[in-house]
Amino acid sequence: AMDGLVSNFALMSGVAGGSDDSGTVVLAGLAGLAAGAFSMAAGEYTSVATETELTLAEIEVERRELLTRPKAEQRELAEMLMSDGVEPELAAKVAAQLSRDPDRALDIHVRAELGVDPNDLPSPRVAAVASFVSFSAGALLPVLPYLFGATSLWPAAVVAVLGLFLTGGLT
Repeated sequence: AMDGLVSNFALMSGVAGGSDDSGTVVLAGLAGLAAGAFSMAAGEYTSVATETELTLAEIEVERRELLTRPKAEQRELAEMLMSDGVEPELAAKVAAQLSRDPDRALDIHVRAELGVDPNDLPSPRVAAVASFVSFSAGALLPVLPYLFGATSLWPAAVVAVLGLFLTGGLT
């Protein structure tokens, strides 16, 4: 939202500095809103999709290790438990018990080694929509005074500053 607000206000300021036509400023503001929102959404989608694909690939590596080296992975789990303060004998028993269920063992290894919940990976679509909506909301703020009849940049500047304080406070 802050990115949308700042970048769109800066764009509108540049256009307002070169034109006395408030319609041109509105058009620039709406074009900046659309361009920025789509750009941010595409970037966020790509970023989250790449991160999720990388995480899934790392989970597959861990799955293969559990299949091809079950004893070594069980020892690794026991070592993780011991590093958390579990006594060695108990850690070995717990690791053996948890390793009996391959899905449970994979879940534990992924959480401990990769730091992620394999059942709760981020959605690229949700991230893209959230980015699109929040950027649009911020970018719309400096356009609003013009849509309500303002003919100079000052009302947009006031709304932009208030929007920055509001979003900063919420953050």
